[in-house]
Amino acid sequence: MKKLMIYPYTNEVEELLQYPSLSSSQYTIHCIGFEDSHTPMLHHVMNNYNIYCTANLEEGCRLCDSVLLIENTMKFFHHSYMDIIKIAHRLKKDILLSKRLFNRLNLSSSTIGSYTIIDQVDFKTQSESERAYFDSIPTIVVMGMGENCSKFFVQLGIYSTLVRNDINVLSICSNPLGVIAGMYCIPAALYSEDFSLVKKVAFFSEWVRAIVYKNKPDIVLIGCPGGLLPLANYCHNYYGELALIISNSVVCDIGILCTYYLQDADLEVYEELKKLVKYRFGIEISQILTTNYIYRKNEGAKRIEYYHINDPISVTIDTTIKSGESISDITVMVNDLLSELEEGVEVL
Repeated sequence: MKKLMIYPYTNEVEELLQYPSLSSSQYTIHCIGFEDSHTPMLHHVMNNYNIYCTANLEEGCRLCDSVLLIENTMKFFHHSYMDIIKIAHRLKKDILLSKRLFNRLNLSSSTIGSYTIIDQVDFKTQSESERAYFDSIPTIVVMGMGENCSKFFVQLGIYSTLVRNDINVLSICSNPLGVIAGMYCIPAALYSEDFSLVKKVAFFSEWVRAIVYKNKPDIVLIGCPGGLLPLANYCHNYYGELALIISNSVVCDIGILCTYYLQDADLEVYEELKKLVKYRFGIEISQILTTNYIYRKNEGAKRIEYYHINDPISVTIDTTIKSGESISDITVMVNDLLSELEEGVEVL
């Protein structure tokens, strides 16, 4: 098993650390790289999860076999990524990253050395394909309003709860960190500008069929990257294209929607969100999970800024609208869904 350094630290990294039982047979998290040695989070992670953390990137690289670079959607510092890439290249460490981050950093094989695109899928497809439907295998899809609304945490929670119930789960994760938990990644082809929407739908549909046939799961869990609609003209959320591709590729039985903390929202607002997902993507939302994330538009800088509220927020509006901030919240939700499935309730 290879020792892995993750860089940079993000909230999603800590979400993964909360599920130590989920692990890949290939990698073990040995070190987490921070941009700033003075951040309180460095000591918080070290003390709470017994994981070595450092802002000395060369030291971290020397301790590990491979470096996993992940995209920080809260802040993005191009120079920091290039610094650790140069160090890893010099120390002959393998670099793992997504195709999207590879492109965003304008990398090439000559600048990065030994690397692995973790969401690269070599799979040939036909030009047209019907939506994948798996008789007696429920498909759960986790969607979100956008980035940073705890989709990854919810996927981990659902996956972990199902596994603890001795259920064979095939999970396709919206976050590349999912590979460490033994999940598949959403293929890079779905982000490509070289393929039409029709080809992406056909590709994903046939690829999901192939891995379902290979793994023979009891339940399929799919995390949908991005959001449903643009949050602003400078934050397009792919215009909901990824949700459109997935919903047209696979018949989704159970929809779960993660939202930001909507302070003044009432039941009507959440019902409108359910209608949006139903009529735009054809997915019936069974549960809405609210999170402690909020977003603000920075019109001057033309960007969306995300913030996490540390104080617990209680949302009690409806039985299908719950908090999704804790492991226990998600465990209760999954057990409720399992009870429905066991009783033969049709969720469509």
